[in-house]
Formats: sequence, structure tokens, C-alpha cells
Amino acid sequence: MKQTTLKSAVSLKGTSLHEGHEVTLTLKPGAANEGYKLVRTDKAGATIRVHPDNIAEAQRRTLLRENNVEVHTVEHVLSALYGCGVDNAIIELSAAEPPAGDGSAKAFTDMIDQSGVAELAAEAVVFTPTAPLAFSEGKATLSCIPGGDAKTLAVEYVLDYGVPHLPLMRCGYAITPDVYRKEVGPARTFCLEEEAKALQAMGFGKGANTKNTLVVGKTGVLENTLQFKDEFCRHKLLDVVGDLAVTGLRLNAQLTALRSGHSLNQKMAKAIRAQYDAAKTKPSGVGALDIQGVLKVAPHRYPFLMVDRVLECEGTHVVGIKNVTYNEPCFAGHFPGRPIFPGVLQIEALAQVGGLLVLRKPEHAGKLAFFTSVDEVKFRRLVVPGDQLMLEAELLRDRRGFAEIKARATVDGELCCEGLLKFMVVDEKSQTK
Repeated sequence: MKQTTLKSAVSLKGTSLHEGHEVTLTLKPGAANEGYKLVRTDKAGATIRVHPDNIAEAQRRTLLRENNVEVHTVEHVLSALYGCGVDNAIIELSAAEPPAGDGSAKAFTDMIDQSGVAELAAEAVVFTPTAPLAFSEGKATLSCIPGGDAKTLAVEYVLDYGVPHLPLMRCGYAITPDVYRKEVGPARTFCLEEEAKALQAMGFGKGANTKNTLVVGKTGVLENTLQFKDEFCRHKLLDVVGDLAVTGLRLNAQLTALRSGHSLNQKMAKAIRAQYDAAKTKPSGVGALDIQGVLKVAPHRYPFLMVDRVLECEGTHVVGIKNVTYNEPCFAGHFPGRPIFPGVLQIEALAQVGGLLVLRKPEHAGKLAFFTSVDEVKFRRLVVPGDQLMLEAELLRDRRGFAEIKARATVDGELCCEGLLKFMVVDEKSQTK
């Protein structure tokens, strides 16, 4: 699966919801591995990374701040980008807040559809949370567990305001582009009629009206009609997606929310990102091995051990790491003026991590795995000192002493090499002298 971006720049002018300012929003293509970036064109092009580190405290909206420059109420734009499957984009704004549109994410999904979505060469990274997470504030809760084989973000939301004219509602969706566009993106923001004047007195909703905000009175929605019976619930789910987009990650996770708002959503985003960062630096998955664990299974030693750590080794799947340093013995003679890690050693690293997967099976304990063939090998990117090879292998077959894996190596999500590797698994005592 490849990373994506927009095909072309597209702009929208409108009035912002809270500040009531006229603002121009432009969505532009972004480079691979850069995620989302906010650019304030009215602040000399100041840039704010969309990252949990830049979340600032704010009521009733998501606010991102970096180097004393901020943008707020960005959750609908981010929700649309994530929901439509766009991994990398530049979001230019001529003010601190995007235009409100009709109060939903539809204006932004329409912009994305107008531009089109393009694939990039870099491989997409889908992160599965390494452990369950849960947060609560008063009666509100938000929990997260690792996702399933579909490798998508699935969200279930329960809305319960505790008032008769806004009854309890429940909705849930696995977020795919088609589902998002039809079922989630069009759901509009709302507030209770008794809240509206108080919120405006607090400085909120200066650009709000009954066309871009569903105002819920005791007899129903004022001066508007619902598009879905559970539109209020769907909009809260839309917000969850937008707040989780701040992680900068595609997620394979299942979230359950009860009364959750931006504050809980943002705590979850920070926690998920922290898990991801930790997984990049230390073993954390099922079957993880540090270097001592690798040495107990692998028959290789310096200078030919090519796996520094195993992040996950379970069932038919393994993920390992090879840190490429300038001190690799091969660099003394392989393009010494411009060190390049040999492709044959990349394949060897994949073979070793695949061998670890095979040899950790109880029936292969104490055995050795020897190459019998390497097929469909492709090299896509140079590997140089300072790179960290992410080694992934999937066991396709293991029977009668023969094993086959499909393996790939990436750096920062960009494919370096891939191939089909076959092994003969033999008893150590029977190996040929």
C-alpha cells in the first residue's frame, strides 16, 4: 500500500465559524513522509506541523501551535483528509481558522475530490496500537484497542447529552474513503439552543448561523432539517477522526467513545503517537526480541549478523530492524567514496529475519535454515549510513522441511527491496560439512 497526496492545489473561500473572519483555505500536494502541514499565509508562511506535540489547550475545538503561531478549529479539515485517504498535504490558511462551510467536512471532501488523490512511491505505514488505551473525564470515556485484519480505523460513538430533546444515539463506522464521504463527512456541527447565546458571549461562534450549525431546540432543529436521524452522533465521530489525524499515522485500531470531546480525543492522539514512537526505538510487540534474544535464536555473529532487534514475531509475521552505521565492514570496499549498503546484504538481512520467524516455531527448535532460492527480487532505493532498515517478512509456506517467505525492507516507509525467499530447514547435526 502506497502513501498518497493530492493531485493539484484547490482553494475555498468562506467565513470561519468562531472568529467570523473571511478566510481562504488552499489544499496543496505534500511530499512523502511529511504528513500534514499548516501554513499561515498571513504570517509570512509560518508553518505548523500537525503533530500531537503541537496540540494546545482550547475549549470546544482543536488548536495547534508552533513557534507562537497557531491555527484552530482544524479538526474538520484533518478529518476530511484522513477520511478520504490522503496521507500528505499542505493546508494553507489566510487566517487562524478555516472556513466553516456548512458545519461539516463536506466542503473539504469536495475539495479533495476536485483535486483528486495521487499515489506516491513511498510505502504507507499502518500503525497498530501496541496495547489497549483508555481515558475518562467525568462521565465521558474513550478507549482504544488494536484493530483487526482489515487494517482500518473503526470508531463507535455513543452520544448522551442527558436532555429529552437530544436522545441517546449510537453510531459506528470503519473509516474508508467511500464510507467517510457518504456516512460521516456530511454530518454537521451542532449545539443546544440553551448553549448558543452563552457560547457567543464567551467569544465562540461569531460566524455561526443556523445554516452552518444545527441548533437543537426543545421542538427540534431550528431553521434547518437533519440529513441523518443520528447526524449529531455522526458529527462527534467525525471529530474523533479529525483529532486522531493529528497523530500523523494511518491507524489499525478500534475506538469506542462515550460522550468524548476534543480533550479526550487529544489525549488519545498523544498516547497513540507515544506508542508509535516507542515501537520505533525498542521491542514492544508480541514476540519482540532485543539483541540478546536475537543471539539466542540466530546462528549468525559479527560481522554477519544483520538483525539488531525484533519488534514483533507472531504467527506468520515478523518485523525486525537493522541499523546501518558507517562502521559496517562492507563500506571499506563497497563504494568507499560514497558508502552504499550492498543490495545482497539487504537480502541477507531479510533472510535472517525470515529465518528467525521460521526457527522460533517449536518444531524447528535447534535447526538451521539454508537458502534454496531467491525470486522476484527488486531494489528501489539506495541504503546509506544512518538509515534504519525496517525488515518485514510473511511466512507463505512451511511444510516438509521447506519454507517460503515474502519479505520487504523499507527506510522511513520507502521501499528499498523486496523478494520471495525459500529455505531448507534441517537439523543442525545433519548439515553438510
